[in-house]
Amino acid sequence: MYLSTVKIFTRAPSRSMRAAIRQKKALALREEKTATYQLFVDFWENLLQGQARLDQLPADLSEKLQLLERLLALYGGTAVIKEHTALRRLAQDKGAQHPDGKARLAEALVAVRKDLGADTPYNIAHELERLLLPARDAGDGTAGIKDTRIRTAIALNS
Repeated sequence: MYLSTVKIFTRAPSRSMRAAIRQKKALALREEKTATYQLFVDFWENLLQGQARLDQLPADLSEKLQLLERLLALYGGTAVIKEHTALRRLAQDKGAQHPDGKARLAEALVAVRKDLGADTPYNIAHELERLLLPARDAGDGTAGIKDTRIRTAIALNS
């Protein structure tokens, strides 16, 4: 009887240690996923607001795209990967500044928010589009400029 009681008590710490290890791994994965999605938003926001074509990217954006795609392959959720490939196809076929690009990025942001577990109301896509890619105002020239720190709000809603 004493021997079986000892075995019960020696198993409990190993279970809690395994649980702590799993929790630590999950947190590390979430951090990698968050960083990947921040790069995703940064890349597509820059491409959609700039004049670069996807097939003629400057070296820094081309490297960023390669890194983004590697990170998405490792850490991206299925819905976000599908949205990225759809954005890439749209940018190749119709150009990065095609009007559908903004709406497609907004849909991708909805997928990102859902994957990160952020509050994602049904009709948020249009608001996300307006937040990150506002319409250019010819009047004062500053309407299209956004503080890049706003992108981190996506990751902080957890």
